[in-house]
Amino acid sequence: MKNSDLFNASRFLLFTYSNLDFDAKKDEAIKQAVVLAYKDATLMGAYNAKKSGNETHKDEPNAKTVLINSVIDSVKTLNPNADYNIWHAELCNKLDQRIENFKYGNAQKLVNMTMKNMHVIYSIINEFQPENEFVLFFKRNILIHYSKFDIPVDSYILEAAWNMEEVNDKFENKKIKFPKKEGTCKRIAGKYSSDKIESWSSWDESKYTSFQNSLKDQIQSNRPLDWEYNAWIEIAKSRKK
Repeated sequence: MKNSDLFNASRFLLFTYSNLDFDAKKDEAIKQAVVLAYKDATLMGAYNAKKSGNETHKDEPNAKTVLINSVIDSVKTLNPNADYNIWHAELCNKLDQRIENFKYGNAQKLVNMTMKNMHVIYSIINEFQPENEFVLFFKRNILIHYSKFDIPVDSYILEAAWNMEEVNDKFENKKIKFPKKEGTCKRIAGKYSSDKIESWSSWDESKYTSFQNSLKDQIQSNRPLDWEYNAWIEIAKSRKK
């Protein structure tokens, strides 16, 4: 018998976080994970589409619907035998090409936060309803890929990665490949500043892949998202001070 206080608190947090309950259906949970991820991928000007880019014929879906549906469809086809890295790259490239001004940097945030959101939803529901439809789908098709999940890149993660490098004062030994802004000295040191790094939402595939792979190499963990959960929270806490 599960602790009733924990049950009630978890149910409340799940609902306020994702608008889902413990009886959530698979399609419902996947859609909510993607919708939440879309908000992160386009937050605070990260996706500054021209108005004309969102204007479509009355019978055509708008940009948001196109992107969300593309991710939903792709997630549903992900299977345990797939090469996750290939699946991820193909999906991000597809999203990069679907809508004007939606760059690879936006796409990685949408895909990576979708996977993280699904993991959060799965982890909570699984504690109380392990036979839930979405939980069974996640266990069967997605969980096996958890060690390959990419870290969602945003300013919090850039700062966390920068702080990892800052402890090493020997510039030549720095390993994480930050896409530095044009005109910035290659041998950068000192406190993190967004003025030193290109905005993550503007990155192309090459810049993203170089940063992601070098960050994973530096973390040296077979569960990179575990690091991200903690790193993101620590930066969020420090920014509130």
